[in-house]
Parts: sequence; structure tokens; C-alpha cells
Amino acid sequence: MHNSYTRAGGMWAPFTVVLAAELADLDAKTFKAANFDDGGTWAPSSVITIGGQGINVTGPAAFGQLVSFGSDVAVTGRVFAHGQLIVGGSASFSAPVTFVSSATIDGVLTVSGSPSFAGLASFSNGISVTGSSAFQGVTLGTLATSGNAFVAGALHTAGSATFDSGINVTGTATLAGVACTDVNATTLAASGTITGRSVRPAVVGTASTTTLSPVNGNEYYFGASLTADTTVQISDAGAVDGDWIEVCNASTGHTVSINDPGGSLMITIKNLSGQIDSVRFKRIAGTWVKFSVTHVP
Repeated sequence: MHNSYTRAGGMWAPFTVVLAAELADLDAKTFKAANFDDGGTWAPSSVITIGGQGINVTGPAAFGQLVSFGSDVAVTGRVFAHGQLIVGGSASFSAPVTFVSSATIDGVLTVSGSPSFAGLASFSNGISVTGSSAFQGVTLGTLATSGNAFVAGALHTAGSATFDSGINVTGTATLAGVACTDVNATTLAASGTITGRSVRPAVVGTASTTTLSPVNGNEYYFGASLTADTTVQISDAGAVDGDWIEVCNASTGHTVSINDPGGSLMITIKNLSGQIDSVRFKRIAGTWVKFSVTHVP
């Protein structure tokens, strides 16, 4: 809102006598005007609304309270948001961004720098992070990050979650579908739930072991406890395409024969002169296939 006129339009004329009260009024309005050259602190009594072509901030910006954007936001400089941030559209940050309070993005959030979210972060339409990211509490529709993602609070992914450089969760994590290719790919230091497929622990096999199941373990190790030749069979119960089983024979002089789910022999591995033999099987299109064989002298 503009300041009111000291005199109505058309009331100023040559040789007009300016009253002391009018000068005081002009002085008060000048005092209230913002000094954008020297800066300062202002406390407006009502909300300031900027329409037209909007506002362009090329330097750092700090927000101590609620910040709400009804449409898309693009920021090329660094942003520190100490209060709540709400963006009704998409948001793009090409520099590092820090949110001390909660952040809600209804559109897609793209961050080229390293974002840090100390409060609750909610992204209903996905987030793409090309740098490292730190989250205290996150609710995501879809998450893709090519850098590290550190989550100290609760993490919930309603859609797909892809981490090219790993994820470290120190709080509670609920992952609806997780695919891990390494035993260290998913680590839950605190409480957590994984309902999708993940790496199972290694199993020590003995002469009494008869079944290899990807549901119970991905790696089966036969060592000194193998006292006789043995035959084991891959179980397809509960298996899905992409599951794998690796069998290692490190025993001395005894063989391990592996049959497919139908009972047909697939391979026999034997330790010769201290050599360790291992074989990996993978389920492809509903069929278990011999994927690789390794001989370690």
C-alpha cells in the first residue's frame, strides 16, 4: 500500500503556502520510506505483496519465518531459509540451499548444489539432487540423487528411490521397494523397515545343507564344516527375477554339486590343492542360470 497524499491531486499550485503540519506529514512519510542503499530493519504491520514483474534477488537471501511461493521459483544464488518454506509450484536452486525449518514443494525440486534440510521436508512430485544432500526428515514421492544422501530423521519414499552414491540412514526408514547389489548398499543404524528385495546374509553350509534359497541367503559358504561330498538344490520358492545365489567351496577334497529347482545338475565345484571354487547363479526370466564361475588359487 502506498502512503496517502499529503494534499489531494491538483491542490498544489504556485506560491502555495505550505503548512507546518504538511511539512511534518512529508517528513514522517520520508522517515518511513525504505533505505535500500544503506539497508536496515523494517517491521511492516501488514503483508507486503509484490505483483507485476515480481522481484529478482541476485545476492544471498535469509528468511527467518514462513516463506510461501504460489508458483514456480528459480534461485541462482545461495539461500538460507530459517523459517518454513512453501512453494506451490516447482523450485530450482543452482547453488547450495539450507532449510532450517520445514520445506514443502508441490512441484519438482531441482538442486544443483548441496542442500541441507534440518526440518521436515515434503516433496510430492519428486526431487533431483546432483550434489550431496542432508535430510533430517523427508517424505518423498520419488527421489533421485547422484550424490550422497544423509538422512538423520525419518525417511519415507512413496515412489522409487535411486541412490547412485549410497545412502546413510541414522533414523527410521521405510522403503517400499529396494534393490541392493552390494551387502553394504543399505545400512539401517536405527530402527527401519525394508519390504522390498535386499541383500541377505551369508550362510555357512554343511554336509546336511540340501537347499539354496535366495529368500534365506544370497551367499552359501562351504568350508571346514563340509566333511563329505554333498548335493544341494536351488529353491525357486519366493524367488523373483534378479535374485542371485553364490556358492563357495573352500573345503579340502569334497565336492558341492548344485541342482536346478527341477533336480537337474547344473555344476559341481571342488577344492583342489587349496584352490577355492565359487559359482554364481542368477534368476533371469524365471530360470536360474549359471552366471559366473571363479577359481581362486
